[in-house]
Amino acid sequence: MGPKYILRLKEIGFSFDSEANTNCVREITQSISLDLSGALELTNTPASRMAQLIGVTPATFAAWQDGSATPTPTQLSTLFNLVVALGLSAQTAAKQDPPTQATA
Repeated sequence: MGPKYILRLKEIGFSFDSEANTNCVREITQSISLDLSGALELTNTPASRMAQLIGVTPATFAAWQDGSATPTPTQLSTLFNLVVALGLSAQTAAKQDPPTQATA
């Protein structure tokens, strides 16, 4: 990871095992403010379904939304990957032309 990326991660609360081994994120030391409404809108996925895909309860997902809980780095990574995959899938489906009907 580059120094700018490491600095940004530290600013939002990540800490590392050592400066030399920055690939090992130890923990998040403060709450991360997540605005999940855009992710849900982009993916056109209900919060309960997104929670199921991540592997958490709907109550846990709701706690992330209101800021009373913070996802682990693994959960945050899963959430990010799901949003990207579902968002790209939705955009690809929207760009495809509808099938043409045969005319007599």
